Amino acid sequence: MGVTVPIQRAVARAFATLPLTDCRRLLASPVHEHRLTAVLILIRQFQKGDEAHRARIYRLLLGARRALDNWDLVDTAAPRIFGAYLLDHPEERTRFEGFLRSPSISRSPSSFCSTRAGAASSGSSGRSTARRSPATTTVNRC
Repeated sequence: MGVTVPIQRAVARAFATLPLTDCRRLLASPVHEHRLTAVLILIRQFQKGDEAHRARIYRLLLGARRALDNWDLVDTAAPRIFGAYLLDHPEERTRFEGFLRSPSISRSPSSFCSTRAGAASSGSSGRSTARRSPATTTVNRC
């Protein structure tokens, strides 16, 4: 498709409130730019959402992990959604580690190091900074 990331970010801002069902459809698309835009929308919603919405987004991406079939998708989603969620929910760590060990996932980029350096949090500059936590030190498959 050839849509640049800055344009995708602008689209994600414009559709920041897109329903999760539509985000799921974008994640299922064979077009990489659709999947990246969905991830960008989900990150925005995750950062602004309440606890229940954050849990739905976490579960949505965990269930759609095959959509994260490229390292840029993994690098974008992992610290901002998976890592951030695990930081707040250490009880999910065992389930997530099982997901990382899954034979179907170990051959894809989604066997990622989503929490290798910890969960990312956005500062006032908008740049990510890593926070280390035992809850986010999971299986390192990088």
